[in-house]
Amino acid sequence: MSKEQIDFENGLVYLNRKGRRQTGKYRPTIKLPPTIVARFRDRPDGVLVHWRGQATEKNERLMRIARKRAGLGEDVNLYSINHFCARWMRQNGVDPWSCAAQLGHGAGGRRQ
Repeated sequence: MSKEQIDFENGLVYLNRKGRRQTGKYRPTIKLPPTIVARFRDRPDGVLVHWRGQATEKNERLMRIARKRAGLGEDVNLYSINHFCARWMRQNGVDPWSCAAQLGHGAGGRRQ
């Protein structure tokens, strides 16, 4: 994700980069938590997530490293984080439609 994908004024992140055609792997626009907005606002332009000084490209590799450091099994993957977020939101009273929107589900007519 690059800084150009974030709308700081409205607290949104555009997961589909400007100029990239939407494909079957829909990339939604989602709300960005205020803590993340604050963390990224003053960063220089460009890619926001780095590993050892290099911009990240392969999320699976980073997940493998994080899983190993945390002592988690191989059954924990990037989807596990998505699932955890969905469960946390529902347990904390977030309505199903808002959860779906935040996770990029049910995008039907909103595709760009």
